[in-house]
Amino acid sequence: MDFIAYLKDQLHKHPQLLWVIYEQDWNTDFLRFYRSQTNYNISKSNHSLYLSLYKDQRNYGFTINDPTRAKIDEALKEALDILDKLPPDPDFVDLEDDPTLAEPREVINNIEQVPLQLKTAILNRIAEAVKPHGFDIFGTFICNYGSSRMINSNNLDKSSAGSPIFLEVKAVHKDSEVTVLQNFGGEDFAKFDEEAFTAELLRKIEHCKNPVVDVEAGEYDVILAPRCVAEFVQYLSWCM
Repeated sequence: MDFIAYLKDQLHKHPQLLWVIYEQDWNTDFLRFYRSQTNYNISKSNHSLYLSLYKDQRNYGFTINDPTRAKIDEALKEALDILDKLPPDPDFVDLEDDPTLAEPREVINNIEQVPLQLKTAILNRIAEAVKPHGFDIFGTFICNYGSSRMINSNNLDKSSAGSPIFLEVKAVHKDSEVTVLQNFGGEDFAKFDEEAFTAELLRKIEHCKNPVVDVEAGEYDVILAPRCVAEFVQYLSWCM
């Protein structure tokens, strides 16, 4: 059912309102590897509608997951009852009215492009490659596909889609528990070079095969990778 069309029909009964509707479809396929074996695979989908209502500089919004006509009717009735009771927002000017659209691009659904069997095969081959070096892999292989659409009472109708991929391999030494990370991300799986990915992981492993040595307490110069600095700054910002 076209829930946007149904919601628009209901909103047209209230010409005094300004409104914005967002519709989003989100899908994910998530594979987890634990100690070089498949741990679990999760596939999820979510369809949601978000409506923001404006009247005399007053604003109220709500979200509906897995929408139905009944859910829309109930949420809209409640919103209309609440809207008039809210204080006005003096900063409100108007809704977006720029009809310019970006050049459309082809978006491939990477959940279909990189199915579970392919994810598992890639991680199995990586696990076999690191096994002779005394490492297990803890892998995460995620493909998402999302599409969204925004329309408003100024007759705008815009849509977008994306399908990101994220592969993270953590190779952990069975004795020392030293961890090596290798990542790939993007939207074009054709750019994933499995041979180069594995070779870079093995190159890092070569630097981590020596036994762990305890050091005396004191001051030391430590070289951090850019990723480590980024994570440190992220955690620091959360605490501020």
